[in-house]
Amino acid sequence: MASKVVITFIILGALLFTNCSDDDTSTTPVEQESIQGSWNLKKVSGGLMGTSIDYDKGLVEWSFDTTTNRLTIINTILTTGTEDIYAGLDSGTYDYEIRLEENTITLFVNDTKQGALILSESALKIDNDIATDGLIKEFER
Repeated sequence: MASKVVITFIILGALLFTNCSDDDTSTTPVEQESIQGSWNLKKVSGGLMGTSIDYDKGLVEWSFDTTTNRLTIINTILTTGTEDIYAGLDSGTYDYEIRLEENTITLFVNDTKQGALILSESALKIDNDIATDGLIKEFER
């Protein structure tokens, strides 16, 4: 009788472990559709030094293609100063992924974490952990 109880617990334990999923990271298709299209970098702020840089529309544009999960960046900043440094990635085409990590929607570009996504119809923010002196990139359509 005791061996039947032990076998039952072993089977139940095995089922529990094989049916568990990692809910910390998953893709989020709803956000994928919302991010589709072109976004212009408007402002970069935050950081230890209290950075605040405004960008003219068209200087830096990020275009998300949700069909191919490709991000095309056009960065037309010609200087090598702070405006260029904080603008982020250079012009080019990158793979991107949106994941749900610990209840935060997070953007990864070429498998590199960019930050938490805060998305509305006409505004996109990428929060690179402002709570620990990171930066926030603000985009508009």
